[in-house]
Amino acid sequence: MRVPLSLLEQFVEIPVGIEELAALMNGRIAEVEQILRFPSQEALADVRVVQLQQKLESDGTWGLWSAQSHQGETQIVVGEQHQVQANSRYAAVLSGGKTPDGAIVQSRQVGPYESQGMLVSEAMIGIGEDASRPISVVEGAPGDAIHDVLGLEDVVLEFDLEPN
Repeated sequence: MRVPLSLLEQFVEIPVGIEELAALMNGRIAEVEQILRFPSQEALADVRVVQLQQKLESDGTWGLWSAQSHQGETQIVVGEQHQVQANSRYAAVLSGGKTPDGAIVQSRQVGPYESQGMLVSEAMIGIGEDASRPISVVEGAPGDAIHDVLGLEDVVLEFDLEPN
């Protein structure tokens, strides 16, 4: 079971840090399996996919997309199965950014092209179970930070609940 820290704070004042809170919970209530931290505002980019520049395989399984982000124009290679649409907004981690598990995203070669980041799914950033497609952002104004639109300011405690 996942519980956002903000939800707990609605009911009780929490005078300790998140790690100490998890240790106290482990000893008294239920085992905290992990503390989920979402990507920082600097790591998560709001990307507007502009157009498909080229299909990279003869069967069309990969596409090179030009995109706009706060860092300017970039290129991202995306699999066709993800059904990315032109002129749509997506959550991404660009080259140099970190995923929630601490992995640094690097530019990488896909065929003859360089992908300068990756579109991310709910599962990749820990806000849901869907790993089949990138997060499409439809809420909020185009200038709103995607971090704020997705509500990623919180820390989440994941408990291991054993049945009685």
